[in-house]
This record gives sequence, C-alpha cells and structure tokens, in this order.
Amino acid sequence: MHAELLEAFVSHDFCDFTFALVRDPRERLISEYKMRKDKAQLPFKEWVVSTFGRYQKNPYVYDNHIRPQVEFVTKYTKVFKFEEGLSAPVSEVCDLVGQELPNMPHKRKSISFFPEEDRELLDLIFDFYREDYEAFNYSLS
Repeated sequence: MHAELLEAFVSHDFCDFTFALVRDPRERLISEYKMRKDKAQLPFKEWVVSTFGRYQKNPYVYDNHIRPQVEFVTKYTKVFKFEEGLSAPVSEVCDLVGQELPNMPHKRKSISFFPEEDRELLDLIFDFYREDYEAFNYSLS
C-alpha cells in the first residue's frame, strides 16, 4: 500500500513497525519487464516508454510496481535496501514479534543486465525515478 493510502486509513501509532524494502529503480524496472516479457512482446525501451505512459493514466498499473518507491515511505517507515540482502529486515521483524530467524536460502538469483545501453533510455528512467535515486542514494551508473 502506498503511503498516501496508508496514512489516510491507518494511524501511524496503530502499527508497531513499518518498513519498506527498496531496490535500485533501474533494476526494479528490469525485473518487472522480465516478469512481464512474454506478455509485453516489446523491446525493453519501447516497453518502458509505453509503461510510463500507462502510469500517467493509471498509477496503479502493473499492481503498483511502477510507482516510485518514495511514494510507499512515510516518515515512520524504516527503509532497507534489497541489494544489502534480506537478513536485516527479516531479523528486525523476527526480533519485534519474538520469533527465531528462519533459514532463508536465496533461490531466485538473477543476473543483472541492461538490455540496451542507451543514454536516452537511462535519462528517461532517471527522470521518472529521480526522487527514488535521490532519497535512497542510488547511482545511475
């Protein structure tokens, strides 16, 4: 649930803990493309342009997976980075609820790729996710 809805319907003191797991915006977008590639049937750049256009009409497009991540974070949200692994957020939640840390093998490792080294495309992604890059200290390189 993005922050605007969360804050409208749930008082911050109702929850003991809120957290977000953020990811490099470019890698997150590539992951979404790979997940939908069979249905998309477009080259990556065309898919990005089309998807950003769809987002302008409906920010819930692709189940909210295109929405900038800053829109999911409130001032009470603890942010963890996907690239740093899941141990820290899972450990913190387990401590909070009094559970032991489970064994969590990483089964779905993917190789990072950028299908088209294209400055125009990189700029488009950076402009769309500028707030994410700045808020979560990600580099465009």
